[in-house]
Amino acid sequence: MNLLLLGSSGKVGNQLFEEFSKEKFINLYTLSRGNNNSNNTNHKIFDFLDNDLDELNFNVKFDVIINCLGVNIFKKDELIFSLYKRCLNFLKSDKYSTWIEISSISVMGFK
Repeated sequence: MNLLLLGSSGKVGNQLFEEFSKEKFINLYTLSRGNNNSNNTNHKIFDFLDNDLDELNFNVKFDVIINCLGVNIFKKDELIFSLYKRCLNFLKSDKYSTWIEISSISVMGFK
């Protein structure tokens, strides 16, 4: 199974990375603004606020994408809609493909 974890260096994403990286049946791909302190060869560093979304590409299609992006990305409506549209194209086009939204309470404005 190919899994893409967005926001893998954040608090929630890092915990998920630790768990998913133990599973042998998962081909884990990660994406974050910085290094996620792993030896994951499938990790991409990409800052959504500074980079062009057209530059974001993967050579695989994903069965599952888990979005753990932090609060900064949600401050710009146009960016978040473009990001969703772009990343949804990375999913396999079958009825079993899954997009999962996960966040911490800070995305809702609480600290």
